[in-house]
Amino acid sequence: MVKLQLALDFLSVKEALKIAGKVWKYVDILEAGTPLIKAEGIKVIGKLKRFGKPVLADLKTMDTGFLEAEMAFRAGADLTTVCGSAPLETIKGAIKAGRKYRKKVMVDLIGIKSRKRIEEILKLEPDYLCFHLGIDEQTSGQELTRKLKSIKNLGIKNLAVAGGISPENVRSVMVLKPKIVVVGSAITRAEKPEEVAKRIKGMIC
Repeated sequence: MVKLQLALDFLSVKEALKIAGKVWKYVDILEAGTPLIKAEGIKVIGKLKRFGKPVLADLKTMDTGFLEAEMAFRAGADLTTVCGSAPLETIKGAIKAGRKYRKKVMVDLIGIKSRKRIEEILKLEPDYLCFHLGIDEQTSGQELTRKLKSIKNLGIKNLAVAGGISPENVRSVMVLKPKIVVVGSAITRAEKPEEVAKRIKGMIC
């Protein structure tokens, strides 16, 4: 079953908890977004656990891979992220922490265009690889569906996809058979976020 991950990219825990409280029954993973963790601190992870869902800490680690992953897991995270552009030693460290704590590590491929680099990361056997079109890229007019063509033939079995996903384009994302679909503003900025979350969940099942 494909999992729906909700990216809570807020600057206050109050806002994050408000939206999570409305949609938690329709999502499989709650993501403590990078802005939220930077604004509120690592302890925000524990506050999201109240909904009984796995929580991903989107740390986007670039250094001290083991240390930062360990911090996330000790704070209650079930998954955490490390940047694919980080040194391979950093990625290895995060994965090592994941094995130690029996948690999951997602390598975020944001900004990566090299097929060779992706193949190097795959050899490290992370739990997930996330193909991610960043907010700044979206703002500049780039589209996720066009970017997805670059990884179509890589055969990534543990793929997560993020970046501007909405009910209007989620079908095109599903052709890659992702394990996780990450949705943010399409749900969090909706007038009725619970209805959008329920609709997307139905479309990816």
